[in-house]
Amino acid sequence: MNSNRGFTVVELMVVIAVAAIGITLAVPSFRDIIERKAAGGAAEAAYEQLQLAKSQAVKRSKPILVDFNVNGTDWAIGFTDKLAGCNAEDTTGANTCTVDFDNDAGTADNFLMRIQGSDFKNITMSQEVAFANSAALTGGCTGAPAGTACFDFVRGLARTGEYNFDSANYKLRVQVTMLGNINVCIPSGEKKITGYNDC
Repeated sequence: MNSNRGFTVVELMVVIAVAAIGITLAVPSFRDIIERKAAGGAAEAAYEQLQLAKSQAVKRSKPILVDFNVNGTDWAIGFTDKLAGCNAEDTTGANTCTVDFDNDAGTADNFLMRIQGSDFKNITMSQEVAFANSAALTGGCTGAPAGTACFDFVRGLARTGEYNFDSANYKLRVQVTMLGNINVCIPSGEKKITGYNDC
């Protein structure tokens, strides 16, 4: 008696049909996960850039200015120790977002400090609340260019403002408070993303 038994055509067709149904159900879920991760990645990168700017202001005892360049999916965020500010979109000119890490203008050790939207597929950045001085802000940030974020080493204060990071179905907001706190949250009415609280 032959004990080698293969699959029948009917059994093979059933296995293929079940596999096709499983794949059809899984693909939208994978896309959703990728989209959530992209939105979270962009907001977290902005958060990290702002945290680094804040720490540099304290470390260097001078204001650090942050430029948010809104341009669809080609957005950019950069910061500088230059009191005239910078342009996060500029990579080679006099307005680049650089920091002189040894505080010596005579040495060529300025480092480009920016992130860009092209690293986060299909994520757009938009301004929710423009960065503005508060009545309590009296340090070097008061004279900084309008609309730029600024972290002042004096009392650790900052200009307040908010920016949104959007995918097709998700939105996260990055907020900076007057006390220099930085927060990533989900705006009211938006889909939930695990790990983030409502704004």
